Amino acid sequence: MTLLAAAMSPTGGYAALLPGVALLSLGQGIAWTAMFVAASTGVDAAHQGIASAMASTTHQIGGAVGLAVLIAVAGLGHPDTTGAAMVSGLRVAGWVAAALTLPGVGIALTLRRSRDAAPTVEAAPQPASIS
Repeated sequence: MTLLAAAMSPTGGYAALLPGVALLSLGQGIAWTAMFVAASTGVDAAHQGIASAMASTTHQIGGAVGLAVLIAVAGLGHPDTTGAAMVSGLRVAGWVAAALTLPGVGIALTLRRSRDAAPTVEAAPQPASIS
């Protein structure tokens, strides 16, 4: 996110943004995959759907709220809607997003599971057979 925010300028082009977009996309792909794996690890097979739904819902709501906050930050102090003012606001929002990522990384590192605590996977209940 820092690379993307640093590349934003009113005179810049797509080529300047491409490294930040590529790196951000790669990082999001890794993070989202890890999020869904973590959400379903150790969950009973009968509850896998619920775990996946909770992870999806959290992801969607977090994205919507996060985008709303960043758009509000981008508009703070920038009532002017000219290109230069909009890019300046988006750049500030990019730096804020990058700064807010750091506490998220810290929280994620504190939630690491110990290697000794192996997840238990229980078999799904089998339906009763009809004779």
